Amino acid sequence: MLEPLRGHRRYNAITALRSLFRFAKRRGLTFADPTRHLSGGRATERILFPMTAEEIQAVQQAAVTPAQRLAIALAAVHAARPAAIRGLTLDDIDLPNRRVTLAGHRQPLGELTHDALLAWLQYRRAIWPNTANRHVLVSRISALGTEPVSPDYLDKHQLRGISLEHIRRDRILHEALATGADPVHLALVFNIDHTNAMAYTNAARSLLSALVEGLVLQRHADHVLRTAPVKPAMKQRREHPCQ
Repeated sequence: MLEPLRGHRRYNAITALRSLFRFAKRRGLTFADPTRHLSGGRATERILFPMTAEEIQAVQQAAVTPAQRLAIALAAVHAARPAAIRGLTLDDIDLPNRRVTLAGHRQPLGELTHDALLAWLQYRRAIWPNTANRHVLVSRISALGTEPVSPDYLDKHQLRGISLEHIRRDRILHEALATGADPVHLALVFNIDHTNAMAYTNAARSLLSALVEGLVLQRHADHVLRTAPVKPAMKQRREHPCQ
């Protein structure tokens, strides 16, 4: 069954079979695991790069509405997914203690997010003072009921060319770069699974390795330039007037 498969297809098939036999063994349905000696294939690596300075500047300049600022703060500081941003309720916010619960994960409320929340809540009270909707983000339509805003609402408030998911991934990648690419730390801080934590860890390690390699090459080039012998300038031959 595995013979025709190569590369990431073989890797994914072996991973699925191992998971299946581990489940069967825990339930006492089998005593042997024929997948123990299987090998081959490689997982498809996720290519992640930090946001460029131009992209960050574009986000800062384009985030003009209170809703945009709040959504970007939640993605850029807390790495919140769009669904978690839409599902955030007033009960998930503890402003006095500076805490916020996103997708069931309670965490400290960053200064940027705190300020964006205050600005949005002030705007929310002014526009929809009598709404019964407990979700933080409300729209003209959702304010009439109790459901969260639709995915289209966030799509309309996203910045041109830069998605909230892009900003979210950049936040996790920067955390990985700043903390030595520790997958356990990423999983605990951002409430992500092991597979995603390892993807960000591997991306950070690759970037750090490339950075170190670049610095080593630069230092070597500088050393060569400093220690290279300087050739004396050749004197220009003066022609004799009679020649």
